[in-house]
Amino acid sequence: MLLRILTVLAADIPVKQRFPTDWQPQRQAYACMGVQDTGCGIAEEDREMLFDPFFSKKFIGRELSLAIVLGIAKAHGGAVSVESEFAQGSTFLVFLPLAEKTV
Repeated sequence: MLLRILTVLAADIPVKQRFPTDWQPQRQAYACMGVQDTGCGIAEEDREMLFDPFFSKKFIGRELSLAIVLGIAKAHGGAVSVESEFAQGSTFLVFLPLAEKTV
């Protein structure tokens, strides 16, 4: 598993497989935290349901983690994108607006 944190411009945030699907950037720059694995990948037909509470292919009704990630991103004006290839793994990118002033 690989974790990366960097700054990206709003224009560079992927539109495909971005959640919420109707999200539009409100700032010019965002912090991006990416998590990548080398697992089996996510079937294309499952990607739309990834962030539904309790969606899981492993155990029925026991998964909340991605729903929580999306909820946190939305609460802060951000979004999440997913890139996945069969037998190649998946990458989740969380985009959060940069602070406008130092705290």
